[in-house]
Amino acid sequence: MSSVEKAFAVLETLASRRGPVSLAEVTQAVRLSKPTVCRLLHQLEGLGYVARAPGSRDYRIGPGVERIGGGHDPYSGLKAAARPLLRELHGALNETVNLAVLEGTQVLYLDYIETTQPLRYILRPGESDPYHRTALGRAIAAQLDPQAWAALLAATPFRAGDRTPQELEKAIGQTRRDGIAAEAGEAADGVTCLAVSLAPLGHPEAALSVAVPLQRMTPALREAAAAALRGLFR
Repeated sequence: MSSVEKAFAVLETLASRRGPVSLAEVTQAVRLSKPTVCRLLHQLEGLGYVARAPGSRDYRIGPGVERIGGGHDPYSGLKAAARPLLRELHGALNETVNLAVLEGTQVLYLDYIETTQPLRYILRPGESDPYHRTALGRAIAAQLDPQAWAALLAATPFRAGDRTPQELEKAIGQTRRDGIAAEAGEAADGVTCLAVSLAPLGHPEAALSVAVPLQRMTPALREAAAAALRGLFR
């Protein structure tokens, strides 16, 4: 088998799975040696055709495949798995709900269902925000191991008006304890968000959020949103 055939065997294995795949699973599927598969995955990751969530050892198809594949969506499996949860949240709250992943130091928005209420704030798929200003990004960052979190924090482009690194560390710690991340007016003026990681779904690189205009976020609605988010995986 040529090097090209081996590389495509690895890519086809990843493309055939709904979620991230471990090195052992890829090795077994393509019937090549572990060092060979590890080398191929590393090379493909460097080219953008394979990706890993921050802090994860598992692999998935990367955005490079979409660029050359005429529209292949590397997040199709994630979006299919998350869509019922988006519908559940929207049905319970009638507030805008979002799905996003961590890409570098940004959260990339993948899917949403908007509220039917007249006052709303919508982020379209393909848009992004600095992770540290969003509840979504903090929910994902809270899942990282200490080494991966330290690397992400070191790469974070803080600007005037952002929380300090120490304040962000405190917010991430609170998210780990509560299981829910929160922000108010940091990503967008007048909007507050609550978010949970999709790690229980096998996607620690992703999170779901509820976005509510600050003037509509009463204590009762905040409590209901937190309960709905916590109830997704019970």
